[in-house]
This record gives sequence, C-alpha cells and structure tokens, in this order.
Amino acid sequence: MEATSHQNGPTGNFGAYRLDERRTDNYTFTNLKGLARYFSTWLDDEDIDEVIRNSKVGFTTRTGCDSEETKLQLIKKVEYSLVRILRNGPR
Repeated sequence: MEATSHQNGPTGNFGAYRLDERRTDNYTFTNLKGLARYFSTWLDDEDIDEVIRNSKVGFTTRTGCDSEETKLQLIKKVEYSLVRILRNGPR
C-alpha cells in the first residue's frame, strides 16, 4: 500500500516524522491517495489537494526515469511539501 519507512502512526507526534534523503530511491508512499489519507490527520483535504496541484506545476520527467519512477518522485515532492507546511507553517 503506502508505507515503507514510517516511524510513527497518524496519531503520533508529527515533529518526529522522519524524512528519507530526497535523492534516493526510498519512498515512504507509493500513491497519492495513501499520502493524502495519512496527512489528512493534520491538514484539510483542500490544503492537501492544493499542495498536490502546485507540486505538479513545472514537474518534469528526469532523463532515464520511467513513468513509475516519475510518479514516485512526484509523490515524494508532495510529501516534502506537506512536511514542510506542518513543521514550519505555510509559506
């Protein structure tokens, strides 16, 4: 489904949420639905949808990546944006 490296569940302290290094092939989520479901504990669905839409703007396929890898990279970008919002507040 979605989780491969969560250290805490949806009811845990979000400050302890662990992010993998951005430029690895380790992915916490494998689909946007699972990511949205997880982050809906702390954020409104509308806010999550807005982050997803904004993350898609200007997102390009990297050379040598297939469509599945590109999808996972987008999901990771969205995850980082959501975590940033929760840790620092909206920009």
